[in-house]
Amino acid sequence: MAHIWYQDRPLGVNAVAKVVSTLMSRAGFKGQYTNHSLQVMAATRMFNAGVEEKVVKEKTGHKSVLHDAEKAVIRDKTRMKVAKIDN
Repeated sequence: MAHIWYQDRPLGVNAVAKVVSTLMSRAGFKGQYTNHSLQVMAATRMFNAGVEEKVVKEKTGHKSVLHDAEKAVIRDKTRMKVAKIDN
């Protein structure tokens, strides 16, 4: 019989947050990531790919795509500066 990797019960908010944090860490990302981080990343990628802001807002539930995208760019630039200092 195949290994079952899921359970037939809902996850709590903290359990989901831990999953996101663990997955990002295993993927090599440094820092703290939450469920909202994934939503912001998705919104930023869609916006950068040329998806209309209205569609991005509908898909993510965000009121302002530009605001989140701008924050993500600033955060990434800051991380790059810190990485240069660490090296």
